[in-house]
Amino acid sequence: MKYYFTLQYKRLYRRIFEFGNGDNYGINPFLGFAIIVLLFYRFSVSFFLKIEYAEIIYPIMALIIIGSLSVKDRNSFIRDIFDVKKNRKIRLFENLILSIPFSLFLIYKQEFNSVFIFLALSMLISQYNKIQISNFIIPTPFYKKPFEFIVGFRKTFWLFLIAYLITYISISVGNFNLGVFALILVYLITMNFYSTPEPVFYIWIYSLNSEEFIKMKIKIALLYSMFLSLLITISLLFFYFSIDNLILIILSNILGVAFLITNLLIKYSYFPSNPSIIKAIIIGLSIMFPPLLLFVIPYYKSLSNKTLKNILK
Repeated sequence: MKYYFTLQYKRLYRRIFEFGNGDNYGINPFLGFAIIVLLFYRFSVSFFLKIEYAEIIYPIMALIIIGSLSVKDRNSFIRDIFDVKKNRKIRLFENLILSIPFSLFLIYKQEFNSVFIFLALSMLISQYNKIQISNFIIPTPFYKKPFEFIVGFRKTFWLFLIAYLITYISISVGNFNLGVFALILVYLITMNFYSTPEPVFYIWIYSLNSEEFIKMKIKIALLYSMFLSLLITISLLFFYFSIDNLILIILSNILGVAFLITNLLIKYSYFPSNPSIIKAIIIGLSIMFPPLLLFVIPYYKSLSNKTLKNILK
């Protein structure tokens, strides 16, 4: 078990070290860890300032993140290496380690009841080694343009149901900010669709150059993400219409789309590697200072074109 966690630490250390170019040099890993901690604290503070009922939504959001460790493929791999007893211990310790930063911040906010419930649920879901709602194939409206939205929607459709439920609660209690959070949540979910690089085969089947391929991918991302957010957008406009609210809804959609495009471009800039740490840092910095996107998007668009030229010859 010690070997497993040492390996995970070394993987994280290496990804931060290779930040920026994937070569044999990069940023200092300890500086990277410090930036991640700072971004987490800044995000958590902003969340509690801007979102009502944050003491409830914050731990739910954390449980969704922690629950991602329970996906079927990942735990099948762990079970192939360790026996059942060690597997359960690994899952328990993983969940507790991920729970620490969220728990500490809840303690800082003096939300002690939320901490106890959150930790109990974190330990409970660690014992479920397979998240699989059903073998039923969820139909999607995205079948014409594989593969991110088809795969992503089928894996996370229940998260969209949560976003729509939050929108309903927002309307029921007259809380506009809660509805805006639901809208942003949709874009956060769709951003995750671009977290896993596809096989190279899925790229070179296109008779497109790198510029045309990127434009096609951006167009698909815009069309499908706005389709998924349309119900929430219309609901908020209908029940909370005012000039100020209209501006905020438009800005939320624009920023959501901008972050989605950024995630997409970073993915193809380092393809076929999976620069999860890089994306986390860039997205985190952009959340703290959104105008940074004006420089990030063109830079990674250029970098992704160069990376894809060798594949799309």
